Amino acid sequence: LVLLLPVLASAMLGGPGSALCSAAVAVAAADWFLLPPGSGFKVPGALDSSAIIAFGVAAALVALVSQARHDAAVARARAADLGRAHAAEARRRRTLGEVTARTLAAGSSESVCRDMASLAAAALDCDHALVLEVANEGSPFNVVAATGWNTDAVASLTIYTGIDTQAGYAVYAREPVAVGDGELEARFT
Repeated sequence: LVLLLPVLASAMLGGPGSALCSAAVAVAAADWFLLPPGSGFKVPGALDSSAIIAFGVAAALVALVSQARHDAAVARARAADLGRAHAAEARRRRTLGEVTARTLAAGSSESVCRDMASLAAAALDCDHALVLEVANEGSPFNVVAATGWNTDAVASLTIYTGIDTQAGYAVYAREPVAVGDGELEARFT
């Protein structure tokens, strides 16, 4: 039983593979040090063989339990990821429903754009959002609505439509382009 302790510790720390390796080392150490006479490998007798078999079965069970724990941890992590994805999708759908309702209730395109900027910031859980418009191909974006920005900063803001800008690349790629930290971003000018 004392030799099973390293197997248990190996299973908890390293998983089933290290538990089986630890069991093999424990059996070799028991054969070398514990079976009479003295040190050296011996052929175990019937009683020693049954003890080694019982130890091997116990070590295999420890490895199976360790594998089951690992599989359960992976399943929990996957369930948590799926739960987060489901919550994000539910939030996006609620936001889309709110956008639709506000668009139908709004009187002007300016009020719709203001609502869209604030809803986009809330849905994306970010501090700043802009609604941009392109007047002519190749001309800079016009800021139609903004949330989280200083009014003076937005009034003097010029965002070009080239693919070296985030907004221009997003229009070119036709997919969202996320930037975690604008000061550290190197992809766009």
